[in-house]
Amino acid sequence: MKIYQGAAFGFSTIMAKAGEQLEPYLPKLVPRLYRYRFDPNPRIQSSMASIWQALVKEQKETVDRFECEIMEDLLTHLTFGQWRVRLSCCNAVSDLLRSRNLLPFENQVARLWDKLILVMDDVHEGTRQAATHAAQTLSKVCKKALET
Repeated sequence: MKIYQGAAFGFSTIMAKAGEQLEPYLPKLVPRLYRYRFDPNPRIQSSMASIWQALVKEQKETVDRFECEIMEDLLTHLTFGQWRVRLSCCNAVSDLLRSRNLLPFENQVARLWDKLILVMDDVHEGTRQAATHAAQTLSKVCKKALET
């Protein structure tokens, strides 16, 4: 646990000194950190949450700014070989869609449905449950978008 906390502490020190120099790397860094915040390992989850807080001063604005990059990263890793990555992606999809308008993701909805349906038949039970929950969230968001 000390290693994870040390990494988070080290990253916050780097952020304090680097600040603007990390800006070009944010489109790749923010989506990965967003996903890792939902890792099934509580220690990794905690460390990534600490790094997220050090990197992201205004969470809503940052997620708004990088929402398409975040969704693309989630779609890319939703059918990844490791169950923990698939599980974290499903939970991250649910979280991302819960507070968003579907409009920015309209070109990705079909791919998202395809991948969620695949993961709903996963060998790992927790991943199947997370994929089912993500599909239910997507269903609600699609229904809401159609009503408006």
